[in-house]
Amino acid sequence: MGINGVDVPVAGPIAINDNFVLREQAIVGAGIVRLPEYFVRKAISNNQLTVLLGPEIIQGQSIYILQPQLLYPSQKSLNLLSLLKNT
Repeated sequence: MGINGVDVPVAGPIAINDNFVLREQAIVGAGIVRLPEYFVRKAISNNQLTVLLGPEIIQGQSIYILQPQLLYPSQKSLNLLSLLKNT
């Protein structure tokens, strides 16, 4: 029995890199998915999906930005870099 008293049968490995397909596979009972709450909110409210774990706060994760080296980068790019460096 799961944490919230829910049994979830899983029939084998499946690898999908499309969140829309992952959500639909979870709705039809193909397994467990880890997706952002905003992406599955409607399915949860319609009782199509059940939350198994609570919200997770990830700390200490790195963010990497790849950008072309321009002689004159845009002000928007500079603002974003400044914001990220200060957080």
